[in-house]
Amino acid sequence: MDDNDLQSLWKLADKQLHDAKLLNNQSWVLQYQVFVTLQEQKAKRKLQGVILSKLLAIVTGVAFIWLLAGLMYRHLYSPAVAVCTGAIVLITGVVVADYLFQLYLLYTFNFQESIVKNQKRISFIETSLIRSIRISFLQLPFYTFFYINDEVLHEATTLFWTFQLLFTGAFIVLALFFYVNISPRNLHKKWVKKLVDDAGGRSLRTAMEFINEIDDFKKDKGITK
Repeated sequence: MDDNDLQSLWKLADKQLHDAKLLNNQSWVLQYQVFVTLQEQKAKRKLQGVILSKLLAIVTGVAFIWLLAGLMYRHLYSPAVAVCTGAIVLITGVVVADYLFQLYLLYTFNFQESIVKNQKRISFIETSLIRSIRISFLQLPFYTFFYINDEVLHEATTLFWTFQLLFTGAFIVLALFFYVNISPRNLHKKWVKKLVDDAGGRSLRTAMEFINEIDDFKKDKGITK
């Protein structure tokens, strides 16, 4: 075998090695693209579930505000009813506004953004979700004396007012308890986590897990882009 034959064999082996590396790289790229597509689809389904729940909550909240606004208008001269319905309308309005903000963040979610940016967005949505839950509990005390009209004011006894003050006071304490304890730092508590999960927190965290798995896959395979 002369030098020309050896050079030909060397070039052939080099070409085969180059083709094998190219095929291997293409295989990894295809595998990565398929994995990313599947993870994004699973994350989208979870986020779509949250979107639907927020749309339903917004529609329900607006209808509730409309009904209470009508009740407040009809009882403008009944202080207790006016104060209660007005406070509940205000608090419900704040919660609905928070839901609208969450809906905007969900609708504008872009999987083409960096993984870090999307992780931050989901975390921000969950924080907003927790805030809307804790604010909604501030309504509780106002349901305890909305029924006090002029007739009750004139006929109520000392015993009635004592019971009413204790009843309303208990709900004020309860509302403040929920408001203080429902926060991101208390998600380790089962009851707090359950409230947040039922409001969409579980779906948000699952979507984040799918996105994190894309990041883990990239690091495991040494993909830099």
